[in-house]
Amino acid sequence: MITTVAVPRTLYVSRVVDLTDAAAAAALRSLVGQSIGSDGARLVLAEVDRRTPSTGGSYTSRTTRIRGVLYTGGLIPRFERVEVELTPWSDERSELGLLAVGRLPLRGSVRSERYLESANLALDDLAAEVVRTAEAQSASAQRDAA
Repeated sequence: MITTVAVPRTLYVSRVVDLTDAAAAAALRSLVGQSIGSDGARLVLAEVDRRTPSTGGSYTSRTTRIRGVLYTGGLIPRFERVEVELTPWSDERSELGLLAVGRLPLRGSVRSERYLESANLALDDLAAEVVRTAEAQSASAQRDAA
């Protein structure tokens, strides 16, 4: 009898949000310097990655990257350096991704499991905050135009 266990092959987690990449990027950039999430999975967005091209029509030129730190819970709280990536998913949707920058073991370690659990929780909070911020920015722009 062979038993298979689902083991993640990557430490990249992502969520798709119903925002254009321009609206999502503006909202994400406005969150730099803030802490998002709870103590069990707190994401601090530190700085916009300056390697990111800001103009152009290609897929990669429309990618926004922000460096940050993910604080994981546990008896001995740890942190992992991460990169938040925002890419166009379609004309009306965008993908938010979170990737560990440091070296983490891919298979079955407590550290990688804690990272994946915290990354998923923090990314849920970040996606919700990006949508709220984009909606607030849109409402503010509509009030200013009126």
